Amino acid sequence: MRFSLLILLWIVTFAGAFKASANDDWRTVGESKESNESKKVEEKGYKPPDMATFIQLEKAFDQAFRADDLEPLSAFYQTRLKGDGQQSLSVLKSAQNIGWGTLTLNPAATIINNEKQAMFLQVPHRFFDKWTADIANHWLQTGRFKVSMTNTVSRYLGREAKPPYNSDFSTAPNNPFVGATRAFINSFAEPLVLQLHGFNPKKRKSVDAQHADLILSHGANLPYPYLKTLTKAAACVEKDMGLKALVYPKDVQELGGTKNLVGKQLRKKGYFQRFIHIEMSDVLRKKLRDSSELSIQLLNCILGIK
Repeated sequence: MRFSLLILLWIVTFAGAFKASANDDWRTVGESKESNESKKVEEKGYKPPDMATFIQLEKAFDQAFRADDLEPLSAFYQTRLKGDGQQSLSVLKSAQNIGWGTLTLNPAATIINNEKQAMFLQVPHRFFDKWTADIANHWLQTGRFKVSMTNTVSRYLGREAKPPYNSDFSTAPNNPFVGATRAFINSFAEPLVLQLHGFNPKKRKSVDAQHADLILSHGANLPYPYLKTLTKAAACVEKDMGLKALVYPKDVQELGGTKNLVGKQLRKKGYFQRFIHIEMSDVLRKKLRDSSELSIQLLNCILGIK
């Protein structure tokens, strides 16, 4: 009750500052069909955080994750409370023209397999990797993710700027995904980050990748002992879903996410297997977009849930 009252108070307090209206687009990760809603969600401006701002942003994320306290993030995001009867999702949207993405915080996230584990679902390329946000929305319906985050600016927006800058949230330094990930790592004993991506098999170099539906990795060129969980996940996908699933670098030498800064943050803290980089073919993404059942079946294979 106290949490709900605080959220309502924050909404009233900061609504004027952000000039929110009844027509504001509050859509978060995959709330509507990606093919129809991309233009409504996309922001045209991105302001890369300077170091001082990045430090403040990371601190605000840390406070939010540790105590389900959204107030510190109000300097960077608009907030609202969204309830569906079974769980309560706190939804945040970046201030206009900042382009720092949208985030959901679920205080009632269901813990699976390990009571210390908390999961973070990320979609860094929702516009370029079509339908990844819709797939994420299916996954969020399970109530398993403590936090989810998606980009609201194109990964290539910065290329058009003068001078150019990096707006790709998987590789841009000090971007909000990195700050949120660093705070998530510090807030939970066993963080697990899942990141959704897409690829076109016709554009891949190797024959293996050209025939793959799914490529899983930990974002690094790790030896086999570190790949056992992903290998089991791939086997589950092939057996139960009839798809071609590969593991980097064991089965394929591309699309391993080795430049991904989120994965690097986890490895710096010794979490070599707590980042799962999920590459899906365009054909598979369309199937998953159209079927929540199939989407959740894939999630269960990745998490080792029967």
